[in-house]
Amino acid sequence: MAESATVAGADSELFADFPVADPDDLAEHYWDMYAKRDRVEQFHPEPPAPRTTAG
Repeated sequence: MAESATVAGADSELFADFPVADPDDLAEHYWDMYAKRDRVEQFHPEPPAPRTTAG
């Protein structure tokens, strides 16, 4: 049990900065892209800025 809790904790830290999209927002963006056909793709939600490492 303790091992699975440790793994779950590590997973939650890994995905803490992962963006989450509302399904209704996604549907609106997909429909807009389908109806207008003015772009190939669109990121939603916007991906987080890449982390830079000093080194």
